[in-house]
This record gives sequence, structure tokens and C-alpha cells, in this order.
Amino acid sequence: GQPTDSQLPSLPDDHCRVLLQSSDTGSDYINASYVDVGTLTQCFPLPSQGPLPGTVADFWQMVWQEKTSIIVMLTGLVEQNKIKCEQYWPEQQQVYGDFTVTLSNTRTTTGLITRLFCLQKAGCALPRAVEQFHYLQWPDHRVPRNPAQLLYLVEMVNKNVSESPTGPVLVHCRYWDGSAQALGQGWPGQYHPLFCVLSAGIGRTGTFIALDFLLKMAKAEGKVDVFHCVQKLREQRICMVQTKEQYAFLYEVLLEGLLCGCTGVPVERVATHVSCLQGSETKSQNNALEKEFKAVQKFSELFQLLPCREAEKPSNQPKNRNPGILPADSFRPILASSLNADSSPSYINAVFVSTYSMEDRLIVTQLPFSSTLVDFWALVWDYSCTSVVVLNQL
Repeated sequence: GQPTDSQLPSLPDDHCRVLLQSSDTGSDYINASYVDVGTLTQCFPLPSQGPLPGTVADFWQMVWQEKTSIIVMLTGLVEQNKIKCEQYWPEQQQVYGDFTVTLSNTRTTTGLITRLFCLQKAGCALPRAVEQFHYLQWPDHRVPRNPAQLLYLVEMVNKNVSESPTGPVLVHCRYWDGSAQALGQGWPGQYHPLFCVLSAGIGRTGTFIALDFLLKMAKAEGKVDVFHCVQKLREQRICMVQTKEQYAFLYEVLLEGLLCGCTGVPVERVATHVSCLQGSETKSQNNALEKEFKAVQKFSELFQLLPCREAEKPSNQPKNRNPGILPADSFRPILASSLNADSSPSYINAVFVSTYSMEDRLIVTQLPFSSTLVDFWALVWDYSCTSVVVLNQL
């Protein structure tokens, strides 16, 4: 089994490893384990790493064998000029061992690509549909900038599982080591297939699993326990939720999820929903819009805590029209064509904003002062802006 492991120190124990029913290599081995975290009486198969070039056929065998219909991928194929995962799907159609995989549909939104595959096994009459959610905004060892997008991903995965419960969900990141980990969802009155985790299963994967677990815990018990959740995960796998930043992020994303809740409205219900929010028939309907807006305001206060060190420098404070509206350092564009006396980039009060389908596609800035016109046009030049929309009078 050793040639199929990305790194050797972390291998599945024989007593709990998954046995491939058939394999293109003739071996029953795949780096996958059965893990029980104490919330279920059953254990479920857990692939442990993103497919290597030589294990793609085994990966699809696992998907077929375990009747998996959903794959969650939390890494790019290449990050920081390093290959992080083998592309195990085709651009159109490709054969992997006994399996023919056809890409049926692709949908792209900001930071998320959803792919629908048709999976056909040789000798089997009926193909199966497999949906992949490829999340692209989670830097390795760090956290996503936008908790709402991750909440949306969790919501979409659980929605699909509830609508068509089949086998376990596969969740994977980059390939490099590790026996798989998972967290059961055996809460009273609800059950759906366990998450399966590929890759190291400690950083991004561990945080994703913990988030799903804690959201379900909040719904079922009216409380969350981040400490004991992560502790239980780490009993199964060292360093699950790998960094302090990821641990703190769990609280942040839980706050947004629990404070704002699920706010998506199906298109066919928008008119009814707006009517209910704006209607004056009952007091509760009047309060609905106010309650929703207050939740937005309350959560927005958190973003005022993000560091704005550059904007707060004494030399840059005169460049801000409103001292209460400052760009966070993590969202601020850096100027290359306008430099300070010490050759450092000049400051401008501006932030990146994502559109529905593209990250950081827009730049929002204040109306420039006469003293900051050079910075304004440097911004336009440096980021190849072709349109400027002015929404206030000069």
C-alpha cells in the first residue's frame, strides 16, 4: 500500500481501513479509514487524501462503492505555484480504470465552482450523478475572508444531502498525508450520511467539519461547544483545526450563521417575501424587516474591529473623508504607481468588492480630494479600471 500514500508517517490502521471491493491495481488498499467520534453507533468510510496521479481510478472506485453523490473540494489544484491536488475529473469525458466520468455541467459563482458529473461503471447499466463543490477561497493554514460564502457552502451541501440521501459526502483538500477524519451527525431526530474527509484532514478539512457539526449542535441543543468539538476531533486526528486563526474563525462564522440565519429566498417566492416584509397587516410582519436589518447592523460592527493600520497612520488620516469609514488592511488595494517619499506605496481609501461571479472585481472608493487625485488615477491605472461610476454630486 505504500506507493499510494502521499507521505508515509500517517497511514490507516488495518483494523479500520476501508477495503476496496475491486481495484484497477488489483489491490484492496486505499488510504482510508473508518472513524467514530462518539456521536454515532456506526462508522463510515473515510478517504484520507486527495487523489494522487496513480490513485484516481481508486478514488472513483471509492465514490462508486460508497454511493457518494457529493464531493467537497477545499483546495485549488495549484496554490502558490505548487501542485496541491491531482485533477481527478475531465474537461469533457475520460476513462479512469473501470469508470467513465463525464462533465455534464459547470456553474461558477464567486469562489465556488459547482460541477456535475455523470459516473458510469463498466458493466453497469445505470450511471450515477455526482456533484462536486469546489471552494476556492480558503488559503492553506489560514481562513476565508468571507464567512458567508462558507456558510452558503455548508447549507448547499446539507440541502443536497437531505434532498437525495445516498452515501457519505467526500470532503478533501490537498494531498499530502493523513488518515481521514470525520464528525458524525447523530443528533436526535435527524440523520444524514457522514462526512468523509480526504487529505490531511487537519486544517481546512477539520475546520469545515467542525463548523457543520457546531451548526447542527446549535440547532439541536440550543448551544455550541467549540472547545469540546475540536477536542473530540483531535482525539481522532492530531491538530484537527490546525491554527489559532482557524479556531477563532469558527467562532466568527458561527456568530454570523447563528445571528443572521438562513436568509436565502427562492426566486419564485421573492414577491411574497417582500410583501410579507413590507406589509403592515400585523406587527410581527412589520418587525421582520426591522429585525433583519438590525441583524445586518449588529454583525457589521464586527468588521469595524478589523485592523486598519495604514488608514490610521497620522500621515494618511487627512486622506480619509470620514474618520469612521476606513478600509481594512486585508481588503485594501495597494498602489504601485503612486509612491511616498520613502518609496513605499501611497495610501488610498478604497476596498475590493466581489461580484456574484468574480472575486475582487469591483473597487469602491471615496470621491477624491484635490490632494489625492494622483492616488485616484494611480488606482485606475494599476488595476486596469475601464469604467468609473460616480454616485454623488461633485
